[in-house]
Amino acid sequence: MNKYDLFNQIVLNNGNVRLSPISSKDEAENLVFLAHQLEREGKISLLKFCIEKDPIAVSLKTKLIIKAN
Repeated sequence: MNKYDLFNQIVLNNGNVRLSPISSKDEAENLVFLAHQLEREGKISLLKFCIEKDPIAVSLKTKLIIKAN
């Protein structure tokens, strides 16, 4: 999953996402890394994340940041 797909999943799920099944721990860690990138870009505020072990899954609790023009 790329950063833009992850952002779309976050938007569609009102900020609370559970991605499962994940094929590996490395893939799970990459998803958390992408969430941190979205946070640095000012698109979300990452409130909480969890990498679950069996089955491998990633849960994200976020808050969308809406910028006014």
